[in-house]
Amino acid sequence: IPKVVEEVNAKNVNLNTLFSTNLSLKIWDNKRLYNLHGSIAYEKDKNFRAEISSILGPELDLGSNDKVFWYWSKRDRNQRLYYANHEDILRTRLKTPLHPIFIKTSLGIDLLDEENYLISENDTDVKLTSKNYSIIVNKNKKRIESVIVLNSGIPEASAEIQEFFPNGLPKKIIYNWAGENKVILLEFKSLEANIALNPLLWRMPYDKSKIDISEKY
Repeated sequence: IPKVVEEVNAKNVNLNTLFSTNLSLKIWDNKRLYNLHGSIAYEKDKNFRAEISSILGPELDLGSNDKVFWYWSKRDRNQRLYYANHEDILRTRLKTPLHPIFIKTSLGIDLLDEENYLISENDTDVKLTSKNYSIIVNKNKKRIESVIVLNSGIPEASAEIQEFFPNGLPKKIIYNWAGENKVILLEFKSLEANIALNPLLWRMPYDKSKIDISEKY
């Protein structure tokens, strides 16, 4: 196991929560640009919430807790809440851009589980590859810098941390979904770590017409 993996874990084990109510998103979707803003909250290991809005109101709600994950999008023609249990993740058809697990992993504060990854390295990076992800660690700066989503071993989407705050927390992350012809630039104007978060953040929104995406519908 490369020493840098242990060094990253020694740092990340002390990061338990991230919280920002001041972030901006620029979305390039089929050559159109959208400017959005919102908030992100993350509490290890599975509690996550991203609420995104435009000048017209709420646009997107992504979240997960210890039992389920969910998403709601104003741009969805049905505007319904979609959800599934974590154990049913492989039975869903949720696209990567809408997956809260991918978004929270891209923040770069999770522990690296070296036992379940194939590890390779070169002079500058260490790559940890599983069935679903490749995680790239910068050896010199001792930090996670990108996450690549794999589909049958083929890259499907990526997240790259392009800029960090002086304390090492992510400041700018660019998401690229080649198959969707979509690019998103997320920028935190401010980001707090290790603060207490409201447990209500992890409560799935109520929607009487919600759909379990692990089942056929």
